[in-house]
Amino acid sequence: MNFMDMCYELFQRTSKIYDLNKAVQNYNSAIFYSNNFWDTDSETIINFIIEVRKDNIIYTAIQQLLRMYRNFVLNGMSPKTLDQLNPYELYNELQGEICNIIKKGAFDSIKLLNDISSEQDEALAERFVKGDMKIFTQYRCK
Repeated sequence: MNFMDMCYELFQRTSKIYDLNKAVQNYNSAIFYSNNFWDTDSETIINFIIEVRKDNIIYTAIQQLLRMYRNFVLNGMSPKTLDQLNPYELYNELQGEICNIIKKGAFDSIKLLNDISSEQDEALAERFVKGDMKIFTQYRCK
């Protein structure tokens, strides 16, 4: 099993026991938009992505790592905004968001099952972004 498979399995299993309704709803919406991408206007998809990213600590951790990378390697170059993307780039962005939602669901599962404090959130989120497999042995996942 790879990291994403383990995240998905944990997220699905835990969401049946604990209230992860928002993450499940976001996941279902993302899958719907992915399956109906060409029949949905881009503004609706952009608004969905923006809304989902607002409360996703995994996305925040990704942005922090990207900022550091851009500052050191790319001399501060900024990526395109969502409304500047062509349809294929927007579709790829949506696919990436599905992965972030799954990681966020697994992150929330780990927090629920292990009583993780908010002070530990950022470090744990960064480990999820980096695909640290040790998370699944270090923390209780059942």
